[in-house]
Amino acid sequence: MAASDISCPKCAHCFNLSDFDLPELSTSNVLETNAIPEETDLPLLCEFLATGRSRMASLSAKIKLLQSAVETLSGKKNELDLAIRKHEGSLSLSRRLPSEILAFIFQFSVAAQPYRAPWIVSAVCARWRSAALSHPRLWASLHYGQLSRGRNQDLLQYETQLFRSGQVPLDVQFIVGDWLPEDGLTEVEKSILQLFCNHASRWEAVSLRGEHWFFAHLGQCIQDPFTCLRKIKVEVSRMVSDPVITVDIFRDAPLLQEVQANRELWGAPLSMALNWTQLARYGGSNTWIGHLHTLQVASNLVDCSLEIQGDFASFEAPTAVLLPHLRRLSLSHPQFLQFLETPSLLELYCDYDANTVNSFIRKQNCTLQKLVMWECGVPGDAAILIRLIETLKSLVILCLLFEPPVEFLEHMSSRVDTLAPSLTHFSTFLRFPGAMDDDGDLVQNHLIQAIESRCPIGRLKSVRLYSIKPLLILDRLEKLKADGLSYAVFDGLRFLSLDKVDLEDIPPELTIFTME
Repeated sequence: MAASDISCPKCAHCFNLSDFDLPELSTSNVLETNAIPEETDLPLLCEFLATGRSRMASLSAKIKLLQSAVETLSGKKNELDLAIRKHEGSLSLSRRLPSEILAFIFQFSVAAQPYRAPWIVSAVCARWRSAALSHPRLWASLHYGQLSRGRNQDLLQYETQLFRSGQVPLDVQFIVGDWLPEDGLTEVEKSILQLFCNHASRWEAVSLRGEHWFFAHLGQCIQDPFTCLRKIKVEVSRMVSDPVITVDIFRDAPLLQEVQANRELWGAPLSMALNWTQLARYGGSNTWIGHLHTLQVASNLVDCSLEIQGDFASFEAPTAVLLPHLRRLSLSHPQFLQFLETPSLLELYCDYDANTVNSFIRKQNCTLQKLVMWECGVPGDAAILIRLIETLKSLVILCLLFEPPVEFLEHMSSRVDTLAPSLTHFSTFLRFPGAMDDDGDLVQNHLIQAIESRCPIGRLKSVRLYSIKPLLILDRLEKLKADGLSYAVFDGLRFLSLDKVDLEDIPPELTIFTME
């Protein structure tokens, strides 16, 4: 086959492309101008037109034939591409995963969408549905909230979920809108709530939010003991003039370990009637005396966060409360520390009051490793702060979420071996330097000197800085990377309020949401 030949993929007919070359053009100048053709040019022009039109018709026919062949080949190519992708899919890792592993992966989707996740994954394909139906724990999250209102099919779906969950422990959430009038539940909501309560013996974790009447109604719906319950989150909204509210429906919960009482509604004091001696973690809002009464019987607490309501000046101090196992403590009023004995305390989170914290630490026999204090509107006293940090020889993490005094930073630079010698992490909050604020430059200069003095010879490994505007010491921080320092800088207007800062240095379960 010549180089100028092409074979038809449909009939194998060989086309000679030279057959379709243009016939020779006339050499007359009539083609290049608008002159009148000569008599001698007329036969040549007519011959070209006849030959050209014949070849045009032949070319059109061949093109149509080749286009048909191309369409046929394109169709076969697409079919082959689909077949290849199907075969590749058959060899994919996800196809070869055991159903048990696949169902375990599905479980991670429940945290993001506890209500919809099991229904979504079970609708993808037959294999996913089979894996989802064979994993009862995937169906064990029963969440009902305001977004669920108005769905007539909810009751049937929850019944189906309970059936598919088998006998595994349940994660239950039922949220009623704040300020909902008494008996404001719809008939469907009452049926759903009763359905949840019928399986109270399987509750492992429960999150409830509503008015006081809602919890009274809930107590009437529950008949069985909470034999599996380990974690409670309760949010009871109330009118400002109401007294302290008590929730007493969780008395019979022998495995209960963690309680959160008005963690989101900090301003509403809430008392819980529980078997406190078995609790390991507690966070809640209550009055001074209410918290102390609780702590007197919660001797096995390991983690504790307290929002303390009421006037301290009118509070009559009781005897000190011993919490021998407490490791982490967060509280809104540092004055509360004078009523506590915590010999095992490792982490303390509180409002800035160096004098009170210093007095507390000196009376304890603990080896505090982490101290986080946030500003309460009182300028930091350098001398008291220095005495406090001097006391804490075992301190590893120090977070001062306010601008530290210059004198304190100078001591950090000059007393690496005696002032927090074990410090590995330091966080602080800085003002931004400006034309009317020369102190901002001074503080930053002393801060970077303190960091530089502790990197090569000290143990400082990480620094976290919060500032409203970009800092001037970033270049010097970058150079310290060679000495192994890890640093993070958070700037911008989002840090004007400390409720945004706390997520970085304070664990969520220990956050006091009313920090100012």
